Amino acid sequence: MAVSGMTVMWLLLAACLFFVSFQVYAILLCLYALAFTSGALVILYHFGKQAVIIRGEQTKTTLGKFSHGGIEKVKQFMEPSTKIKNFDKRMTGASVIDDVLKEVLEFTVRDYIKTWYRQISDHDSFLVDFWQCAQKVIITFSNRSKEIDWMPYFTQRLVDDFASHIRLYRRAADKTAQAKSEDNVAALENAFFD
Repeated sequence: MAVSGMTVMWLLLAACLFFVSFQVYAILLCLYALAFTSGALVILYHFGKQAVIIRGEQTKTTLGKFSHGGIEKVKQFMEPSTKIKNFDKRMTGASVIDDVLKEVLEFTVRDYIKTWYRQISDHDSFLVDFWQCAQKVIITFSNRSKEIDWMPYFTQRLVDDFASHIRLYRRAADKTAQAKSEDNVAALENAFFD
């Protein structure tokens, strides 16, 4: 909202007429209005500052009651995942993979097993047995994977399997196109596995 030049002129004229008409009383009236407004602002500031101080103290005491509970209890309940005793940590022979697998096992034990197991018992024997069992499974899988000669599989069998799969899919698609049934997905599946 822009103030035009004429509006300013009319306001100046009204102020001049006010001061000329009431002279000293006009000046005193302006001083009274200024004193009243500034006093009201000072009082509002003073009481507002006191209210903020009181509210801040109440908030500190209220937050002080709650700050000791939640997160600390959850941390104690979940327990650090380093409590499992030190065993042979090698699983695959590659330290990069072993570190990641160890971390995954720790998180699995902490998040999915300890949450319900701690309600049953505080003994760590089950957790240790689970850890050792998972470690043995990973070690066995790693050793068996190392024993396999992957080169013939990737160069011959995988390529042959992929080619035969594509051949079967094309035959099934041709049979489905010839049948022209409403349910293409079911017809394709039946033709593929026939």
